Formats: sequence, structure tokens, C-alpha cells
Amino acid sequence: MVEVRRIDLDKPGELDNTIAMVSRVFFEFVAPDYSPEGVTEFLRFFEPELVRKTLTSDERQMWIALVDDSVAGAISLRNENHICLFFVDSAFHNQGIGHTLYVTARDHLRSIGREFVSVYSSRYAIQVYERLGFVQVSSEVFVRGMYCTPMCAYIYLPD
Repeated sequence: MVEVRRIDLDKPGELDNTIAMVSRVFFEFVAPDYSPEGVTEFLRFFEPELVRKTLTSDERQMWIALVDDSVAGAISLRNENHICLFFVDSAFHNQGIGHTLYVTARDHLRSIGREFVSVYSSRYAIQVYERLGFVQVSSEVFVRGMYCTPMCAYIYLPD
């Protein structure tokens, strides 16, 4: 059974376990398309103390999916309606965990009156976002060593 909830920064190891899962998935699926500069940029963005600081200051929100107390996935929003991180452990791909995480974040956005959500998708995740209702809004860009495709979804469309 999957439990999805906000990350608990006071629970020992929870942030570290989330960072470890994200790092594994990043290096397996995303990093191969990035330059060394892009990999460094991503790792800087996901440095544990920076993540803790932004989560405690409400700059960012993060939800995790737990399966038998293991972190199976995570999604994070910044600027109230931009997905800045969305990863599911490869052991849990195609089991609905990503969809459940997205619906949780989407429902949060609905509750605060947002109409859309945006993301800069990696090449690997474009099809995942399309299945969630996202559309590409401009061509792929190369920023700080990372290939990103700007995408957007209206959150009031049916699942």
C-alpha cells in the first residue's frame, strides 16, 4: 500500500532517504542527457541543507510516496505552481505512484486557487508528463548544462 504525505523534516532519515532515491533515479535516467555542468547544477539544487531551508521557509512544498516505509517517489513545487522535482524509484515505475504524487500536488494547487502547473521536463520524463495531461509550450532549451522542455497543464481538466 502506498502512503503519500508531505515530507516530515523532523523524522530522522526521511530527507536523506528521499535525497538518496532522487539521486539514484537522476543518475540512472536524467544525468546521461546532461552535461557535467548540468549534473553539477542539479546536485547543487538538491543539496540537503538547501532543500531543508527552502522547505522550512515555505518556498517549496514536497510530498513523498512511501511503500513499506521506503521512499518510492517524491514531487516538489516551488513558486506555488511549478514542479521543480518529480522522481519515482525505478523499482516502482508503472505502478501509479507518479500519478498519485501528481494528483496530490495538483489537489494542493486547486486548494490554493491555481489554474495551471508548469514544469521544465527532462528528455526522459516528457512522455510521463504528457500522460498526466501536460503539453509542450515551447521548444527544448539548454540551460546551465541541462536540456529542458517547458510544459504546462491546466489542473481543472479531468483525470
